[in-house]
Amino acid sequence: MIQKVKKHFNILSSRMSESNTIDNLYKYNNSSMNAILDSFLAVKKNEFSDNALHAFQKCEKNRQELSTNFTEVTYEIFGSDHKNNVSEISKKAASPASWCQFIYSLVVNSNTANVLEIGTNLGVSGTYILEALQQKENYQFLTMEGVAKLCEIATDAFYKIGDPKKIQVIQGLYENTFPQALEQPFKYDLLFIDGNHQEEPTIKYFHELKSKISSPAIFIFDDINWSQGMKNAWATIKSDSDINFSLDLYKQGIVIIDKNEKTKGIHHNLHLSY
Repeated sequence: MIQKVKKHFNILSSRMSESNTIDNLYKYNNSSMNAILDSFLAVKKNEFSDNALHAFQKCEKNRQELSTNFTEVTYEIFGSDHKNNVSEISKKAASPASWCQFIYSLVVNSNTANVLEIGTNLGVSGTYILEALQQKENYQFLTMEGVAKLCEIATDAFYKIGDPKKIQVIQGLYENTFPQALEQPFKYDLLFIDGNHQEEPTIKYFHELKSKISSPAIFIFDDINWSQGMKNAWATIKSDSDINFSLDLYKQGIVIIDKNEKTKGIHHNLHLSY
């Protein structure tokens, strides 16, 4: 109960100071931060272009199809005999529409061309990312997932949107496949970390991926308040000396690393959606 009260108090505080926070952040005139704020406001105000609305419609059609798919998914790769079906996974684990719209808008509004996603799941957020990347002349999308059946389903959806030559779906335990993300011949502009909700791996991904980013680069960490371990990971990441800006959206944490930005260590809170 105490945690719930604290959560809602923090969110209420973020909402009350939202206008001032946004105005203050725009004053830095940092291109990546401006893209984040523009995307945040687009979702909050439900103001999207016709192209965006068309893309959202296609992505949500895919989500709807997943919600009526009862294919069984098993988790032997994790040493578990647990089973689930696609419909249940889609309803419980796929990113909500508002957050997908946010990341779509962020890809469109920023200079993002090369995206890494750790945590493919059924590919719901990935379809939004790929729809946004279709507006880029050149792009690369690399996404990682442990469960083979989830990779198969996501890949099918991805290939309906983008060029298979520009899409990589890497299947396997992250401890075995993560090095492949570091071996790519390109650098990442946007990194969406949503696959391993543990403190040490999350921090490890961040530190090792810093060598594979362009400048500027945006990291998005999902479920930063999911557990005490994730809270610790987020606290460590946002205090890193390379960070220019960090933004706590309660569900997600975002950091910007920009070598051309002199400002460092700026942290603010906003609230997008539950």
